[in-house]
Amino acid sequence: MTSKKVTELYNTVLQRSVQFSGKTAISGRLLQYELICKPVASVYPVCFCGTTAPLSMQRLTQRPIHRSIQQENPIVIFDSGVGGLSIYQEVKRRLPGIEVIYCADNEAFPYGPKPEAEVIDRTLYCLSQLAEQYQPSLAIIACNTASTISLPRARQTLQIPVVGVVPAIKPAGEWSKKRSIGLLATPGTIAREYTHQLIRDFARDCDVISVGSSELVEMAERHLREQPVSHEEYKTVVEPFFANGKQPDCIVLGCTHFPLLEQQLQAACPAPIHWINSGEAIARRVEFLLDTVPDSRTPTSDRFIYTGSPDGIHALMPALESMGFQEVHELEQGS
Repeated sequence: MTSKKVTELYNTVLQRSVQFSGKTAISGRLLQYELICKPVASVYPVCFCGTTAPLSMQRLTQRPIHRSIQQENPIVIFDSGVGGLSIYQEVKRRLPGIEVIYCADNEAFPYGPKPEAEVIDRTLYCLSQLAEQYQPSLAIIACNTASTISLPRARQTLQIPVVGVVPAIKPAGEWSKKRSIGLLATPGTIAREYTHQLIRDFARDCDVISVGSSELVEMAERHLREQPVSHEEYKTVVEPFFANGKQPDCIVLGCTHFPLLEQQLQAACPAPIHWINSGEAIARRVEFLLDTVPDSRTPTSDRFIYTGSPDGIHALMPALESMGFQEVHELEQGS
């Protein structure tokens, strides 16, 4: 980014942003994060009223946004909640020098039960806002529901490559020795014709045991916020895979929330399972599509952006800090 563009961006931030610096003690350390409130016309009002610790306006900060020279534009990872953080982790593992803007559409969470038209509209709206504000080089729709429904429209609308995620049925069909595969996804993904076609194309000779669970999505959201989830809850989710003497040798995690719970799911299974998800393949695809790959030693300032109320954000801070996020704030929403 040229110095002129940096100056323009800096001035825009000063004119349109009021930054409140909130602090909270986490594991004996002081984690500083930001909730940025911007006066824009929006049909999605936000109330800044954290539940765990009240946010206070301490001082007006004026700080420019820095980008690394090697990577002028970040990439965007978008999901309805925290599930896409499993994709974020794989991308950062493969490309640690890449700068990431992660957006969780908490306001519209969850996408699974919503009508397809609503999911498309919401996905395109958020991606368009992110593209306008951050000029990303690439976007990942890190939500199976949104990808299978919205990906064609997103690619038509945005002027950048858009990567989607789909259930990893193809690698499961290639891996399975017993020709018995489990598919764990949301009920909507299980029922969608797109998924049925994947099974016909890549696992036709396999016994595919499909289990739909909306509860597991909520369990992943609770887990990342360090809220209790019992072993029995996990056991209830995986039991159908082993009913009537069935024994798959691999299970596809067909929702990006689910890899966040892989260890807990394995502990609830009566036998060892090979778990397959699309995270690593997505990271390879991102590396292929980028014109240049930032040096792994390049410092990054990854941001976690959310929509809706910040009430549930404070509980996420320990997990976000451990993953390397430097800033947390609300998505500026236009008309």
